[in-house]
Amino acid sequence: MMKGDYYGVSASLEKIKDPEKLAASQKSYFHFIKGGIAAHSSDWSESELQFQQALNIGLRTKNDTHIAMYRLAQAFSKQGRKEEALVLLEQMYEEKLNPEIQVEVEKLLHEYKSNI
Repeated sequence: MMKGDYYGVSASLEKIKDPEKLAASQKSYFHFIKGGIAAHSSDWSESELQFQQALNIGLRTKNDTHIAMYRLAQAFSKQGRKEEALVLLEQMYEEKLNPEIQVEVEKLLHEYKSNI
């Protein structure tokens, strides 16, 4: 997915007939990737659902968790739910973030706070 091959990744995920039988760590990344594909397609409600499931199951690293939270905040925002996005971004801001994510979170926080 890093190279933008959303079609290929999506086709590979479709081969998984019963994702509920995956191990928890595999299942969380299945939803994580599905959320990214949905976001790329601007299907924000599906993106929200998939990132929420990935977070509920639990991701292996804090960085992946922060990425999922950020993408979930984006999905909220794109659906006009800026208050929910703001709560999530403020929660993230309190944590130690990867510098790249920190910059994006601060940028969105500033944008949201100036528009509310």
